[in-house]
Amino acid sequence: MIEQILDINTKAGAMQTFVCRPERGGPFPAVFMLMDAPGIREELRDMARRLATVGYYVLLPNLYYRAGRDTIYGPDVRDDTASGNAVERID
Repeated sequence: MIEQILDINTKAGAMQTFVCRPERGGPFPAVFMLMDAPGIREELRDMARRLATVGYYVLLPNLYYRAGRDTIYGPDVRDDTASGNAVERID
């Protein structure tokens, strides 16, 4: 399986996208996998990998790309007293 991070250019800047696909064969049907509210994290990458192992070309874009690379949101995102609701993920 081949994994890579691509930057897709948009009017608002580069949208970081996790791409996963089988090594051989093709063409592969495309799956656009959309993240849920917390953002892209390892569980979603694992789901994309599982789809790729059975023959799909999976794209998982970071829909929070305007807030910065690797932005994820924690459980306090709706708390008005929380400072820095957007948390940059450091792996």
